[in-house]
Amino acid sequence: MDALAAALVLAALLAAADAAKLPAYFGKPCSRSLPEPAMSECAQSAANAGIPALTNGDKKLKIPNMNPLVVPRVSLAQGTGQINLNLTWAPLEIYGLRDAKISNMKLSWKEKTNSFDLTFPTFVMAGPYKAAGRILLLPMTGSGPSNFTFQNLKLHYSFDWPLRKGADGKEYSTLVNSKIRITDADGLKCELNGLFNGDRRLGDQLNKFLNDNWRDVLRELGPSMVEAAREVVEAVIKNLINAVPVSDLFAP
Repeated sequence: MDALAAALVLAALLAAADAAKLPAYFGKPCSRSLPEPAMSECAQSAANAGIPALTNGDKKLKIPNMNPLVVPRVSLAQGTGQINLNLTWAPLEIYGLRDAKISNMKLSWKEKTNSFDLTFPTFVMAGPYKAAGRILLLPMTGSGPSNFTFQNLKLHYSFDWPLRKGADGKEYSTLVNSKIRITDADGLKCELNGLFNGDRRLGDQLNKFLNDNWRDVLRELGPSMVEAAREVVEAVIKNLINAVPVSDLFAP
């Protein structure tokens, strides 16, 4: 998958830094000795406080500015249901990460697991696209500017974070077995320019169909689009946890 390749390239660019402290914009590290509900609440508050600053980039952690997050190339293939489509962006720009809000966090120190809900008031995926396939029985081809704007996009995200011993002898967390799914959204507006070799009438009709049936589009294309974004964002998260030892992520 091209998004995975992009994530690996980004991960290589974001080579792990020397052992670092938890950035001050997250506040004081949460205590691992707290009961899990209290530790989860503390970690959730810290994450919500730090997200806006983290998405601005952090030179010490070699994290780039993510407003927007630019992915060199993303491809998805949807071949079930009403939509049978190959869609490629090169590049893809993702807006709205800095406004994400985390809720319902369940963090376990003992099990080394974490899960939470994410809400994006506005989440935008935009860029030049190429598409070929069918929507219902209508052949669809096109290339040009595109914009998919989600309103109040809600996701559920979970992962495991087993520990590993670093070359410096300190323990670091890892991120494995991650899962993400869309739980809800209040709307999705689709705009694909250049459809049907520039036939404006057919293009307007298809865009209207996509917007009138946005829940079907969300169900068919949303999971693949969010998965592509997840792979790249996780490369940034891994850079953070690869740089900061667990002893600095959590207080005793």
